Amino acid sequence: MDYSQEYLSLLLKTKPKEFIERLSEGMTGTIPILLYLSSRLDREVLSGELADDLEVSTARIAVILARMQKRGLVEKYKPVRDKRKTVVRITKEGMETLNKAKAKLEAYIDDRLSILNPEEKKTLFDIVKKIIKANAIRKDKEEKRHAQA
Repeated sequence: MDYSQEYLSLLLKTKPKEFIERLSEGMTGTIPILLYLSSRLDREVLSGELADDLEVSTARIAVILARMQKRGLVEKYKPVRDKRKTVVRITKEGMETLNKAKAKLEAYIDDRLSILNPEEKKTLFDIVKKIIKANAIRKDKEEKRHAQA
């Protein structure tokens, strides 16, 4: 089993901004946004949703997206149904940039996990998955409780 790809997938589900930012080589905010957009290719992503999910202000997201658009990594457009909103989509160039960063991240993970044998890696991932699942359940319960209040 390829644990570096599985670990990367787990990281994406838990919003590892600081970890990924460290590997982005001066492209502050770029890699987390590209990761987010690449995992949602099947639907429109609004810039406000991006800001909320990545826990960044809408003003900061606007600045980062403008810089990314100039570099050809993303494209923005106004949906027909509501011109007040902005939809963001990753471009081919953005996917290429992301794939390079993913390769670097997977190499980093492989290096860190090299001290574990296959059985230890499996155990580690089973535990991490269990924690992520428990956190998701807890978060859902908290959101439901707040919605009822």
